[in-house]
Amino acid sequence: GSSAPISAHKVFSFNRSASPHQAPAPALVPLHFLHPCSLEEIHAGPTGTESVLVAISLSQPSFPRLTTLDIYTRFLFCPDFLPALERCPALVTLRIRSAFTDSPAKPSMAPIPSGILPALNIYHGPVHLAEYFATGRPIRIFKLWSSMRASSVVNPSKLIPILRQLGPQVEVLEIGVTTVPSFLIDAIAGNFPKLKELAINSHLSSYQPGIVTSHRTHTRFQPAITIGQEPSLLNLDSLSFGVQIPANIPVGSVQYEEHGLDLLQMFPVSYNPTAWNQWVIDLNWSKIIWNRLPENGSIGTESLGRLSMEHVEYHSAVFHSHSSD
Repeated sequence: GSSAPISAHKVFSFNRSASPHQAPAPALVPLHFLHPCSLEEIHAGPTGTESVLVAISLSQPSFPRLTTLDIYTRFLFCPDFLPALERCPALVTLRIRSAFTDSPAKPSMAPIPSGILPALNIYHGPVHLAEYFATGRPIRIFKLWSSMRASSVVNPSKLIPILRQLGPQVEVLEIGVTTVPSFLIDAIAGNFPKLKELAINSHLSSYQPGIVTSHRTHTRFQPAITIGQEPSLLNLDSLSFGVQIPANIPVGSVQYEEHGLDLLQMFPVSYNPTAWNQWVIDLNWSKIIWNRLPENGSIGTESLGRLSMEHVEYHSAVFHSHSSD
């Protein structure tokens, strides 16, 4: 049968809606890329991923300049997945999203053969699939969450065996966990000696759709923070974590800044992500960010840092289809 010609030269997006109310695609839409040699990014939604993977796998020639592939989990186990990846030798960023209806259950999947995706540098997707892509690849950035939903938050004990598989070259790690016990910090420090950026539950600050108001506060300089115990200290340039600050503290007030500073100084000993000791995910989250300043901003041997706080508020629901990611 005939296929739809895709004339995109650099970026192609297909069926990106992630609304839980959309109807499933009636049938596979055959696609044909006219300019595979110049495409740099391909993004496909839940009902578009399979069509895109089939088209990539059948394409002649391959995609020598494609650096970003953004797809949905449910088609990772279709027969066209590995053949499609083989056509993308320059891929740097792989983004794997979860749809509302996807099961978080761990699938049985073999590691991706070592000759595929040799340039992969950024894995952004489900925590339970990371190890399949990590084997034999120098991935420096792991964003171990697939959606802004509570399903991307895991028990820390389940994270430990996965972290061990990611390799010592990791420099940026983003995770979603219910708590931050000392054994998790020890495992992060012990497995990732080059780690420079750590984000814990930071992605939850973007959860709900709607009209967004964002507040950003910069406050006083702080000495370098110490995380973990000797000998497993983390020497980070950036730390961020998501929290739900009690509603009686006005956003942007001095009290708000002082609360953020207290949370930072106590992290991770008393880190409790939610103000109510329970995971009420769809309430507003704040993100607390500590960034190390350049070495010339140091007092004695301690380099200084800047505390930032980001708070996002959602005012009213939107009725057209939207993405949760």
